[in-house]
Amino acid sequence: MKVKGKRLPSKKEPNLFERITPLLKSFIQEQNFPIENIPEFQKASPIDFSDPAIELIPEAYLDQKIPNPDEIEDGIEQLVRETVAYIIRTKTEEFYDDN
Repeated sequence: MKVKGKRLPSKKEPNLFERITPLLKSFIQEQNFPIENIPEFQKASPIDFSDPAIELIPEAYLDQKIPNPDEIEDGIEQLVRETVAYIIRTKTEEFYDDN
């Protein structure tokens, strides 16, 4: 949970910082320390400090997980529902605006 830009402990979600602290310390001491790439959680990636558009936020470097077939199907169904609702809403608004 975040409040005014600060992350607060949550009883609903585990504290993952405790899980990565030893890895982070090892990586800082030895930059060739092997870090497992876990999509949407952790990745060791070199930073190009000469890049004028440098992004120093984790989301810029973390890999996205590959969705499973059920997640893809759910996403398609949600997109179809939203699209149909939008079409109905805009057509209804056009109908009432014309009259």
